[in-house]
Amino acid sequence: MKTKVLSLTLISIFFYFSISCGNMSGKKHEIKNIPEANTKNSKVILSNLENPDIEGYLSTYLNLKNHLVNDDILNSSKSWIEFNSNLDKITPSSFSNKNQDEINKIIIDIKKIINQTDLNLISSQRSSFELISNKILILVKLVGSKIKLYQHYCPMYNKNKGGMWISSSEEIFNPLFGSSMLKCGYVKSEIN
Repeated sequence: MKTKVLSLTLISIFFYFSISCGNMSGKKHEIKNIPEANTKNSKVILSNLENPDIEGYLSTYLNLKNHLVNDDILNSSKSWIEFNSNLDKITPSSFSNKNQDEINKIIIDIKKIINQTDLNLISSQRSSFELISNKILILVKLVGSKIKLYQHYCPMYNKNKGGMWISSSEEIFNPLFGSSMLKCGYVKSEIN
């Protein structure tokens, strides 16, 4: 009887995991243009995932995402600093009066999150990344983007409360879990 209950439990867990972290869109995604995994430290080196024609805060946000996908704490730490600097290049006064206050508030909120992030811990970086991703989504909707972006969502992040991020690639490469659950998530919406 115990083995039957255990088997049913394991099947249920597998089914939940398959639905939660499977490809919700029904499309099969292939990983393209990704170099072989670095077997010395078992990191998946992901490059060329993002659109290279992006500049400024969005470019560094997407680079930060890639470093978190790769579990690359050294380069992600550098990207946080660069990202903070690039936020200063956004000039709210160049947007409509209606949006200026909201843009300023978002920038201030993101900078506070960055300043509270422990750059020595990838878990802290990932937690902060999820928080700023929500702000970036609002910011992109206010200031626009020259490229198509995707809002990705992982239902298992933060003890199944869920978490989101922005990407210029439709394919799922999860920065909130990195290599431990690389493909967990789905495209929630297209932006632009």
